[in-house]
Amino acid sequence: MDSSLNLEYNNVCDLLSAKVKENNEKVFLICPGKDNDQFTYSEFKAIVDQT
Repeated sequence: MDSSLNLEYNNVCDLLSAKVKENNEKVFLICPGKDNDQFTYSEFKAIVDQT
């Protein structure tokens, strides 16, 4: 049995960067609540990059 695992991305940052390139203006995250905030991939990455 082959137990090797082939991952396309080295980490979450690499995954997010790839998704931004593929779908930068696609809504990625919806935070339901009073204001129902929505973030595109590029908006979310900009927030992540500030941390």
